[in-house]
Amino acid sequence: MLITSPCVVSLTWRLQDTQGNLIDELADPVEFFFGGDDLLAKVEEALLDQGAGFAAVLHLEPEHAFGDYHPELVFFEERSVFPEAVEVGMQFDGVPKVPAHRTCPPTQSTP
Repeated sequence: MLITSPCVVSLTWRLQDTQGNLIDELADPVEFFFGGDDLLAKVEEALLDQGAGFAAVLHLEPEHAFGDYHPELVFFEERSVFPEAVEVGMQFDGVPKVPAHRTCPPTQSTP
């Protein structure tokens, strides 16, 4: 069976930076909806019309993946600003309210 839209695909992957450092690894297959919003467009392009067992190495530029790195969007917060039941993989939207008496460490240095 060839991959066409719409269908469900099972994928594994290794995500590395340009220096080859491992960022993320999905060793056990996970199902994704092909033809929706589950996968990056360049990943879908590579998978289109491929069959079971297909393997590829893709080089994705930031604009085709998760965008450029913006250090001003990185926040270091004390554990106390998060709920008790924090688990790996959870995401938080927005900037936590910082009490007036507390300041955050800088997220970037000046050259």
